[in-house]
Amino acid sequence: MTDNIDRREFARWMACGIAGAGVVGTARLTAAADEPPAKPPSLPVLVLARIMEEFPSERYDEMVIENILNDVRSDLTRGRELSAFPLKNGDEPAIVFPADARTRLSVRHAEGR
Repeated sequence: MTDNIDRREFARWMACGIAGAGVVGTARLTAAADEPPAKPPSLPVLVLARIMEEFPSERYDEMVIENILNDVRSDLTRGRELSAFPLKNGDEPAIVFPADARTRLSVRHAEGR
């Protein structure tokens, strides 16, 4: 019997597996050198490394990399906030336009006056 998992949990497992494979390789190298294993990189650093691998450029300098890393951090934070918001099956976006194209919303009507 298989357990059903949602796509976010699957993605989280995949990211942990990929990160774990890199950490295991690093741990083997450091263990061979008789040094304590290094702390694994944080998720934003792993995402940054993947971005730089997928989109190589000669324009990456220290400032550009720091800006990308800040963007990744804010995107991950926003993603966690959105994921934490409880939704039900019937939730849908609020409609801000009338269904009939011939109907025009007045400013008073749109503001609820």
